[in-house]
Amino acid sequence: MVNKSHDFSFAGQDLYRINLIEGYKAEAVVCKGGDKANCSQQVIKGKWTAIYDQALNIELENGMRFVANLRYNIKKSITDDPFTEAQQKGTDQWAQIETGDYDKFDSQCDSTMVGFIHNLPEITGQCFFGHQEKHYNYEKSKQITNGKVKWNKIVEHYNVQAETLSGPIKANTTIVKE
Repeated sequence: MVNKSHDFSFAGQDLYRINLIEGYKAEAVVCKGGDKANCSQQVIKGKWTAIYDQALNIELENGMRFVANLRYNIKKSITDDPFTEAQQKGTDQWAQIETGDYDKFDSQCDSTMVGFIHNLPEITGQCFFGHQEKHYNYEKSKQITNGKVKWNKIVEHYNVQAETLSGPIKANTTIVKE
């Protein structure tokens, strides 16, 4: 469990810039030492899929598979600092929290929790975390709540010129009637 202000980090990390593209396609480049200004020119193709509304699976043609849950933060009404509270009181108080307990945490779908990188076919691995670098306004949504749970409903789709690592693409336009 983490709070909204928690930042994940690893010492000496490489950076993988991965674009998730319409049609469940993916592209990646490697930036050694985390230097965005010095990324490889070789684009690695791949594919991605969402695992329900909870996680992402990205598989690249070089055998790397990235799997991580989307980020979720414990609500302030539960605790301001889950790490300190766990050290002082233990973790039993959170043992009953389940994935459907939306009144206890907020989803942050532009970031992930710490996930795993598998190097296939050997099944060796590393840890990673991800966050969205650039947001495209592909759609408009409105927030709906039933008092306990909040969710977004898509009400419009827009035509947007997006960029990939290998050139521009154009998204489709659809207006969704409520």
